[in-house]
Amino acid sequence: MPGEQTPMLTSEEVALSTVRGPSSRPVVVVLDTNVIVSALLVPVGTQASILLLALRRDIALSVSPSVLAEYQEVLYRPRLKLQPRHIEAALGAIRKVANLVEPTVALSISTHESDNRFLECAEAAEADYVVTGQHEALSEDPQDRQNRHRPPVLGHPCRIGKLNRPY
Repeated sequence: MPGEQTPMLTSEEVALSTVRGPSSRPVVVVLDTNVIVSALLVPVGTQASILLLALRRDIALSVSPSVLAEYQEVLYRPRLKLQPRHIEAALGAIRKVANLVEPTVALSISTHESDNRFLECAEAAEADYVVTGQHEALSEDPQDRQNRHRPPVLGHPCRIGKLNRPY
């Protein structure tokens, strides 16, 4: 039903099971940059489990050129102290398995402009979920009344929110 919310799942629940969407297809996800960063910094953590599910193709990861560019820009920040070879290996693996989409609609849903790129990617990919570990990530502008599917605010620990679909 349009606008109906589905329950939130913790990433632990997702990581412990193979997630399937309609018609037994893998669930389509977009991973926020903080999930990728956390996965590389803590390779045995929850976010690493989510990334591993995507790399094993148990869930279908979708990215756009803007999302890939943000991953790269953030991962190379000196304060993260990630080794360039590890960054390139991770980005190469993501590029290999991810479905590259080209958003055709510019969204202004989030109060954080950069988060709109992830929402645009999710819409273009017809993603089931956007995964993030931030409380404020992907927050909506309360003045926005566009009739689009939108993820709820997804909080810590890494939570997965079902996208609302108007169709």
